[in-house]
Amino acid sequence: MKKSVSYVLGVFLLGGVFYGAYLVDNWVKAPNKIKPQVALNVPQETPMTPPVPKEVASEGVSFPEAVGNQPVTEQEPIDSNRLTTTQQLNDAFHVIYRRHIRPIYLDNFPSDFAINGNSELFIKVITALVLRENKNINKDRAFLIKLYDKLKQKTPWDETETAQFNALVSHYGVTEQKIIQTQIEELLKRVDIIPPSLAAAMAGVHTNWGKTALKSPFGQKEWINGIYTEKAFDTLTVAVQAYMMELNSLPIYNTMRINRKIYRNLRGSLGEKLIDTVDSFMPENTAYTRQLRQAFKDKRLTELDNAIIFE
Repeated sequence: MKKSVSYVLGVFLLGGVFYGAYLVDNWVKAPNKIKPQVALNVPQETPMTPPVPKEVASEGVSFPEAVGNQPVTEQEPIDSNRLTTTQQLNDAFHVIYRRHIRPIYLDNFPSDFAINGNSELFIKVITALVLRENKNINKDRAFLIKLYDKLKQKTPWDETETAQFNALVSHYGVTEQKIIQTQIEELLKRVDIIPPSLAAAMAGVHTNWGKTALKSPFGQKEWINGIYTEKAFDTLTVAVQAYMMELNSLPIYNTMRINRKIYRNLRGSLGEKLIDTVDSFMPENTAYTRQLRQAFKDKRLTELDNAIIFE
């Protein structure tokens, strides 16, 4: 009797095991909708912001780092007339990269700049002024391209366009050309940007990066009493405009303008490619082009060709 009972219980127990296994197997294979849903508190993955490269300091010049991927955190306009000391100027340009220049346009360097200034601050001041003039030049260039397209399509210009065109012909000294198509083609060679890297190098070499000749940052000359004398400009804006106009209009820089057209769409620094074409700017300095090349290397000026005004 006991053996019979034990046998029955064993069979029942074994059957229960197999049935339980069957239920588990069905539950595993069942669709997700019949399974209990467990909410997992897993944070959603967010895209990573690429790190902003830290500028490499050179010659003791300090470069501040940006926060996140925003190189400038303050958008309020800066009144350059209130920047009367080099420290104030340095504070106004803080937290900024070479490629994102704040719209600070000085009339003159602070009176203590020759003592307290540095090459990096000098570069930013010159670059801001050059970028502003390049913006104006690009507007004139776009206008000329539009007129040229109209000319090729034999579409007449209106009175305003004609007056603006004649003003550019006079301003850039193309009056010797008499045919309109020739004038506009010559203007398109002249009405073009000056690479900020080249301007910074030429100003830096001439002034020893802001230590001398701050009234004539590029060393332009004028004829006074039978001798060439370095011209002192009332404002930095006027000095930059005069410098850029010389390169864009004087016959002696025709090679520069031709090379600019050839190299403008190639890789690398346009300014660095034009160094050999501006040696006439400082003929008394036989080491001028060598010093410009050294400036490009020491001050890492090639990156300025991609600079923008951050507004």
